[in-house]
Amino acid sequence: MLVLDSIPASPDQLLRAVVKERYELDNNLLDFFVRTAARIYLGSSYQSRPSCELASQIKTQKVLLLSGEDAGYLKQSTINLAPCFPNQANVEIKTDLPLTGFRLASATGEQGEGYDRRVIDYFDKNLR
Repeated sequence: MLVLDSIPASPDQLLRAVVKERYELDNNLLDFFVRTAARIYLGSSYQSRPSCELASQIKTQKVLLLSGEDAGYLKQSTINLAPCFPNQANVEIKTDLPLTGFRLASATGEQGEGYDRRVIDYFDKNLR
C-alpha cells in the first residue's frame, strides 16, 4: 500500500516551483541552470521521469492520493496522476483536505490529528 501526498508532475516541475516560490523568479534560463545543477550534484540518481510514467508501473498496490488547497499547484498534479495507475480499482483519491503533509509541520495538534486519522483509517480498512 502507498499513501502519496501532493505529488508533482515531475522532478523538474518541483524544482521550477520551488525556485518560483522562494525567489519569485520564473524564467527558462534559470530553470535550465537549476536542472543542470541538480543533475551535476545528484549525478545519475537524478532522473526527471514524469510521475504518470512511474505510476503506470504500479500494477497491484493499493494507492491513496492526498492533497488539498494548501498544496497549491501540487493539488492539480495529484488529481492528474490518478488516471495514470493501471488498476483504477486500487486508487482512492482525497483532494478535499484542509491540510496536507506539505504544511503538516506548522499545523496545530488538532489539524495534524485530522490528517493522521485519514491515513490511519485507510491502512486500517485495507489491512484487514
